[in-house]
Amino acid sequence: MTFTFGGIGHNVFFDDDPAGAPASIDGVNTNTSVQRTFSAPGVYNYNCHIHPGMRGTVIVGAATDTTTQSDSTGYGGYNRIPRTWRS
Repeated sequence: MTFTFGGIGHNVFFDDDPAGAPASIDGVNTNTSVQRTFSAPGVYNYNCHIHPGMRGTVIVGAATDTTTQSDSTGYGGYNRIPRTWRS
């Protein structure tokens, strides 16, 4: 999936998540996009260590699942582009 960062710095950490979670996106990211691949179906919670309480969930379904999950926090410039994911 692609995490798109706007003009306000953010990061993405998959703290305490199951096997299959991708590497975290550390640092202070602005005006950039970073891609991550989830290697197994599951529910993956992430949060921004810069902004306490800013968090989201990625749901990765099986190859037959065509559910699209969208997520946008509304925090000036931190938006995930909604996609349909299949493992």
